[in-house]
Amino acid sequence: MILIEGLPGSGKTTAAKQIHQVLVKANISSQVFLEGNIDHPADYDGVAFFTPEQFVELKRRHREDCEILEKKTNSVEKGYMIQYKKLLQENNNIFSKDLLNEILCQDIYELPLAQHMDLILKKWESFVSSCQNKPNQVILECVFIQNPVTVTLIRENAPHSLIKSYIRQIADIIRPLNPLLIYLKASDLKASFERIVQERPKSWYEGFEHYYANRGFGLYKGLSGINGILEVLNERLKLELDIFASLDMKKVLVEKSDDDQKRWSTITPSLFERLAAPTET
Repeated sequence: MILIEGLPGSGKTTAAKQIHQVLVKANISSQVFLEGNIDHPADYDGVAFFTPEQFVELKRRHREDCEILEKKTNSVEKGYMIQYKKLLQENNNIFSKDLLNEILCQDIYELPLAQHMDLILKKWESFVSSCQNKPNQVILECVFIQNPVTVTLIRENAPHSLIKSYIRQIADIIRPLNPLLIYLKASDLKASFERIVQERPKSWYEGFEHYYANRGFGLYKGLSGINGILEVLNERLKLELDIFASLDMKKVLVEKSDDDQKRWSTITPSLFERLAAPTET
């Protein structure tokens, strides 16, 4: 498994795609899962969770939608999961407005922290079990450090000790897959973030600012605007680099560079160690 991590604008998506292309050209079977993939094997995107009691109550309040809920809900160990984003892509009107609002409140990334962490750890365990004895490389973007830090620090302002312990638990779970962690560090955080703000839709920035300034660490610090977001990102960067340094696994820290060849010269030694039969190519 190859894990790609870094702050917004550090080039995670580009690096993940490029590494996938390198492996394909070397005839190495590989899969890449980018941020926001609704079929992500090690994470949840657009999935809501209900305990058995909550699901019974949901059906009671929405009797007219019981048939849909029964057909579109997956039973799991401790409750029920609804892949609402996937269902909405298939049929935008599948849920009534009131029902959808209740489902959104139970998004796995909105659950109480202990419950969220428990579900994510079990997802990682299931993923590792499914990968055992398979020869292909799996490239995952942002799910190992970014997502846990976003929920624990940005959303909850949890103690650093808890955050580090949580990520170490994930690291222990994935150890059988011989992970390689690649962390992309922007040389100029402010310039990188301002660039992606210009590149992405206004709605992306508005949602990002709302999440970073009005919850957890940002709310505790009373931050707002782009300068406030940058302060949160700086705090996140310090924590993530601290976590990176403490992890006992194969890892590469890549400084952001406009020189693509220089950047790849940092990554390729560790990458080619993974190839079963390294070649000139």
